[in-house]
Amino acid sequence: MEFSAVQALLATAMAVAAFVLLARERSLRLAQVSEAADRLERLHLVVRNRGRRLAHNIRVGRLIEETADIGLWQYFPKEDRQVWSEGLKLLFGLEAKDRLGEGDAETFLAAKGVDLVNDAMNKANGEPGNFRLRFDVENLDGEHRSLKMRACRLNDGSGQLHCIIGVVIDVTELAIREEQLRKSRRSARMEARRARELAETDALTGIANRRRVMDWVDRAMVTCRAGEALVSLIVLDIDHFKSVNDTWGHQAGDRVLQRIAQIACEEARRGDLVGRIGGEEFVVGLRGAGEAEVRMIAERMRRAIALRSSTDGMPAVTASMGYATCNSADTSLSLFARADAALYAAKQAGRNQVRMAA
Repeated sequence: MEFSAVQALLATAMAVAAFVLLARERSLRLAQVSEAADRLERLHLVVRNRGRRLAHNIRVGRLIEETADIGLWQYFPKEDRQVWSEGLKLLFGLEAKDRLGEGDAETFLAAKGVDLVNDAMNKANGEPGNFRLRFDVENLDGEHRSLKMRACRLNDGSGQLHCIIGVVIDVTELAIREEQLRKSRRSARMEARRARELAETDALTGIANRRRVMDWVDRAMVTCRAGEALVSLIVLDIDHFKSVNDTWGHQAGDRVLQRIAQIACEEARRGDLVGRIGGEEFVVGLRGAGEAEVRMIAERMRRAIALRSSTDGMPAVTASMGYATCNSADTSLSLFARADAALYAAKQAGRNQVRMAA
């Protein structure tokens, strides 16, 4: 009986101990479960917040694309796959929600005459760092657009090309302004050239005026003094021109001046300068002609005037001429003075003559 009581007491003690141990283990497990639940809740909050931020960033990105007329283009060469953002689709006239299946992007670009993949690959393989492309397209709405892309290559862990990412910007308005500016500049240059031509052109005859002649002589004398080319001047004056005006009137005299200018241009060589320096006096400037050739041209011009200068029923007029070829001591003014002195000698010799300067 005593032994059985002891055994019963021991059994009770062991049961109590087991119960205590079990309770402790269960309490520990409950604490672990509670801690795990807390961690899971915190993780859920982090994921949810990050998801919200990601969604916000996506919305901001789309807003930026729509507002700034930009788009994002990605190309993965290993997969030969393009990824277009909604903004990029809009730039090409597509709907933002349009889905581009396999090969659709290539077909669409090829129809627009744009080989974006090859151009980007050539740039990515040939230029370090960022690179730029520019292309013109006509979108599905028939609108012409100028697009500029700034892109870069991204490599994988082994240094091989993983993808190309490019930001495409609509620069149509800028291109239009640039073209307008180019047209304005061209127009301004043309206007300036016309103004210069008018300022250097004799209004009556359409040939060079005194200002243009003097500028030509000044520049030609530089080459003459440098020994690069001979420079010669023929100065001609219409004989008895005052009597033409007195007999036939000033309008008839103007027609004679126009006819003389025409003949001088016809008889001069290509590239020679023909100008009117005042009244009935004309100048022909020649480069690279020796004295014999200058005299031959002057004589030919004198004969042509005597034979072909009649106009509107008026008889032909004659012209006296003097010419000079530059030497090392000449200036523009001295060359003119020598040619003018030769003209005076031709007048003194009886007019309708050609004389060479001393």
